Amino acid sequence: MTIAANRMLRHARLGLGLSLAVLIAAQPFIATADPAVGIRQGRHGDMGRLVFEFSARETYQSHLDGGTLTIEFTPAEPIGSVTPHIPGVEAMQGGSGIVRLQLAPGATPRIYQLGNRVVVDTSLGTAAMPAAKARPAELPKDAAKRAAPIPAVIPNAAALLPAAGPKPALQAVSPAARMAPAAQIAPTPPVTAAAANDISPVVSTPVVSTPVTSTPVTSGPETIDFATEPGAAAFRRGDQAIIVFDTSEIPDLTALQSSPLFAGATMLSLQNAQVISFALPAADSLALTPVSSGWQVAAVAAAAPASGPPLTAAPAVEFPMQSANQSIVITDPLTGGDLLVGTVMQAGDAAKFGKSGPGFAVLPAWLGVVVVPQADDLALNASLKGFELVSDSPDGLPLGVVPPAPVIAAAAPAISGQIITLPHGGTADLWNRMVADQRAVAILPPLVRIGAQITLAQDMLALGMGPEANGVLDTAVLENPAAQYNTQLTKMRAVANVLAHRSQPGDFTAPGIVPGTETSFWQSLGAVDQGHTGAAAMAGLAAGLELFETYPEALRDRVAAEIAEALADNGQMPAAKLLVDSDPADRGLDLARAKILEDQRQPKAALAAYQALALGEDDRVAGIAEDRAVELRHAAGQLTDAKAADALDAQLFDWRTPQHERHLRLRIAELRADSGQWVQAFGMLQSAHALFPGHREEIDGTRAAMFLKMLKSTSFAKLSPFEAVAVLQQNQDLIPLGNTEVISLLAQRLGSLNLPGTAAPILSHLIQSVPQGTAQARLGATLAQVDLDAGSPVAALADLTQTQADNLPADLAEQRSMLAAKAQAAAGNAIAAVNTLGGIPPAPAGAPQLATAPGLSNPGLSNPALDTQAQIAEQSGQWPQAEQALSALVSQSVPGSGPIDRDQENLLLRLATAASHNNDAAMLASLSSQYGSRVSADAAGQVFQTLTTPALTGDQGLTQALHEIATLQALPAMVDEAAKIPTGSAPAPSANTVH
Repeated sequence: MTIAANRMLRHARLGLGLSLAVLIAAQPFIATADPAVGIRQGRHGDMGRLVFEFSARETYQSHLDGGTLTIEFTPAEPIGSVTPHIPGVEAMQGGSGIVRLQLAPGATPRIYQLGNRVVVDTSLGTAAMPAAKARPAELPKDAAKRAAPIPAVIPNAAALLPAAGPKPALQAVSPAARMAPAAQIAPTPPVTAAAANDISPVVSTPVVSTPVTSTPVTSGPETIDFATEPGAAAFRRGDQAIIVFDTSEIPDLTALQSSPLFAGATMLSLQNAQVISFALPAADSLALTPVSSGWQVAAVAAAAPASGPPLTAAPAVEFPMQSANQSIVITDPLTGGDLLVGTVMQAGDAAKFGKSGPGFAVLPAWLGVVVVPQADDLALNASLKGFELVSDSPDGLPLGVVPPAPVIAAAAPAISGQIITLPHGGTADLWNRMVADQRAVAILPPLVRIGAQITLAQDMLALGMGPEANGVLDTAVLENPAAQYNTQLTKMRAVANVLAHRSQPGDFTAPGIVPGTETSFWQSLGAVDQGHTGAAAMAGLAAGLELFETYPEALRDRVAAEIAEALADNGQMPAAKLLVDSDPADRGLDLARAKILEDQRQPKAALAAYQALALGEDDRVAGIAEDRAVELRHAAGQLTDAKAADALDAQLFDWRTPQHERHLRLRIAELRADSGQWVQAFGMLQSAHALFPGHREEIDGTRAAMFLKMLKSTSFAKLSPFEAVAVLQQNQDLIPLGNTEVISLLAQRLGSLNLPGTAAPILSHLIQSVPQGTAQARLGATLAQVDLDAGSPVAALADLTQTQADNLPADLAEQRSMLAAKAQAAAGNAIAAVNTLGGIPPAPAGAPQLATAPGLSNPGLSNPALDTQAQIAEQSGQWPQAEQALSALVSQSVPGSGPIDRDQENLLLRLATAASHNNDAAMLASLSSQYGSRVSADAAGQVFQTLTTPALTGDQGLTQALHEIATLQALPAMVDEAAKIPTGSAPAPSANTVH
């Protein structure tokens, strides 16, 4: 946070009074909505900031190419595009796991990570300052002219030429002093809550540096080379070690890329400083030693924190240093505000302690001095004696004894648990206590407010005010970054997140949070709020009810209904009943009570309760009650599936939350499917898919199951062809490519639609997804039939050719041969069509009976195949082949004795017709002898008798000829009459088989 922003925040607090909103409203970022990854942007003086907030910790890689900064994140999450309104960024484009920033000319980016957040800071430039001074609210009018462009973030500066130049050293340092051995440097541990919040009364003694002690080296040393002799400072900020060199020379870090100590290091090149940061374990600190070529850096075991001397009641804070060099202003990676850094020239010169005063905080440093300014007019000046922190105010730095906090109204006994400590009392008492605690926070200096802020947040949690408590705790961390290490604050933020409906899975696994009943209770409540209602969450809620009853009434009232409804809706009836019975007068628990009645098999009482709640003023309760009333009526048989879906659909927008609407849409889709309304069912699922991108995996699973259910249902066959095709085309992404069972079932449905122009493209797409073999050959046969029905025999032949495979089952091979023969015939190649089905050997000479002639049947062809061959031969006039196929078909289909049905009679007539065309007297005589007395006297039987009766001579022949002429004249009428009689399973003769 910049100094100007600090001034605005402080002025707002001074005028706080009883206003809670002003206390918690100061936030450093402007929220920018995004459907996948949270994006925030904010302005901090001359610096811009973009924050990408992920659901879990990410790793990232960045690349700067000219003015384009590309950042790739792993794992990839969708990142939206926003219009930037911050210095240094002209445009931003998001994507899947990637973001590209178009930087303004001269802009310098810096990237770092804070938990699940990745932060990008951009700066347009800064003027070099001899003293590290807090930035004013506005730069001088000519500042932009004086400020030179700042080099970009340099992960590898090997290709850059070092910018050597004179270094304004304030004190001459001997080579011996500069080259003190690294083993004699005492490291400083990371910032702790205790050290950063030390507010001991100040007394009048100067600040002195800590003596050098010996510490064993754990990693390194590594040398950072410089042509000049810069001063340095080093300290910890969060989990990062930060080294500052007061020079414009960019060092070559190529040799350090393989160093374990500098793994993942980044460097920010400023006009007057180089800032290197890298991750460092909490158990380690850094030791820096000047050498002839630059500075040597080693990781050493962290020592116990130094207490530091008390501050003096004086107009300045002095930091005696033997080799003070320069003062530098850098950006605080934790807060985005300023850090005043004093660099030194020799090892051991360091303020190795944490100390707070009015308007500032001293951070423990391994080398040099580091101050967090909380006032606009502070400056850190270097001199021959060391450094001093001063103020431009006429009264100087306002040092002195910190005034004690005002006495708060007598507090009631507190409730102490594993997670939170809450004040007890009625709602009015807690409210008055909160107001008094607000006043206490407002009058304290920012860096010493943490204790009062925690007390205020406890009041708010006791009142069930989660968002408000979160605002106070967030402000505490912004004002005092060391507060992030405060375990009590971490626990309270986890609970406040639950009450504010922004709980995250990792909130209750943070360091310092001990697993237990209360932890599990709040963690489970957070999971329920996010829609996760598994057995573990329900067990955690049920186990924590006894502790929950000890909480203040205001807090219980805030979440009791949510808990009771979650327990009742997920089968935890004993626990739900225990909770609702504990407060019979609480009308907020009536929805859970109705659910308990439903579970107790009292549907009439439950329905009456839901209908009464549906008329209430609470929109949430009314909306849920309306839906459950419909479900009860449906379960009782009062509403059909379709009517229940209509009723729920009409109530869809009566009350909406994302979770409720998602579940309701899925339920409506399920009812539509059960009623056979497949078009509407899939339409509802597709709308849910578009509305809830975070749950697309769940919704797609429902769509896939419903798709298979549709294919297997009888109701799908009842859809009009156009409706069926519309559903299939809209849900092609659900077809499980490679699943031969589903694809075969789908192919059958497509083949039955009688819409070849639509079915063929879908089938063709499916064929490409199935490997060559039996499954693909079956799909090819289905597609060939579709193309053949559409009048495209050439396409049918191509379908069969492209899906050919070896060792096919006999039935499939024959089916494909029949299709190929039909397609060849339709394409005008009848001779090839007949041969495709294979030749049929003629009957051996002297065969006594047609039914027993062994050579008349082709054992490789079934009756349908023989009939297909015969029809093609008949239609094309290949009468010898037709007779052979029909004789084989007769021998397999017509019994040797007994009655002959209509289909068998027609088959005999077709064979007699073919034999007549071939003048095969022997066949005609055999047919007359074996079947003449058994055929009927109908039209087909009379024609059969006419064709198979031997020719006579003389008057007898003339009489027979006249009879045959009369029969043939009556044949059309007889054929028409025969066509009116339905036939059996055997195929009927073609119209052209009788001549």
